[in-house]
Amino acid sequence: MKRVGNKRRNFTLIELLVVIAIIAILASMLLPALSQARESARKITCSGNLKQIGVYAQMYSLDYSDIILPWYGKPNARPWSQLLFEGYMNPPNGYDTRGIKSAMIFHCPSDPRIMTNKPGIYARSYSYNNRDSRNTTKSPEGYLSDWTSERIYVRRLGTLKNPSHVFIIVERPMQPPDRAFLDQSSYSSTPSPYVQQQELTGEGAPFVARTTHRNFWNYLLVDGHVETLQPLATIGTGTVNEPKGYWTVVSGD
Repeated sequence: MKRVGNKRRNFTLIELLVVIAIIAILASMLLPALSQARESARKITCSGNLKQIGVYAQMYSLDYSDIILPWYGKPNARPWSQLLFEGYMNPPNGYDTRGIKSAMIFHCPSDPRIMTNKPGIYARSYSYNNRDSRNTTKSPEGYLSDWTSERIYVRRLGTLKNPSHVFIIVERPMQPPDRAFLDQSSYSSTPSPYVQQQELTGEGAPFVARTTHRNFWNYLLVDGHVETLQPLATIGTGTVNEPKGYWTVVSGD
């Protein structure tokens, strides 16, 4: 008696191609979602970095009679990132590769740049909003230090009417990777969202551009909270080159 039904049937070439095509279609649908999820995680990490920087900035204010962390100031006339790193983060090995791991909060995970003159160390991803810090806008508190031909003017927290609506630290793309380290003043500040908008529009791009958070940027405000906004949503009644809104200490502009 013959046994029927146990004969194995192989896939035909057409069936195999159909299965491969289905897998390819599913992969093409899933990969963008995975990429978006990865970038969302990076954006959250970046936001957390800025919140931690905000904590150190408030510690600076406590130590210096309520003075808001300056772009460039005392002790010893250093850029804001160096003031926080050396003053409050206690790097165990200074600026070598091991010590700088404690300063990764100054680096956005979406920023691929590594310092060309410091192998293995990531570049600084953030800049100080110095729109109202230079000698074009004098403050009642006077100035904290000299920077080349300019004076860096400061304010105290108590003099700001809207600390929850004024940027202090912002993301800054396209910084040259050989001049964006913590102790370097070059590109440590920015007076406008021009370079951010420039990257989004593809205009210029003089230095190494980096991936944005899906056309958004993270911003640390004076009161310590972080907002995620598009550059044009930050300028109020001003322009990209001459912004108002979040970039100045004037209320309602």
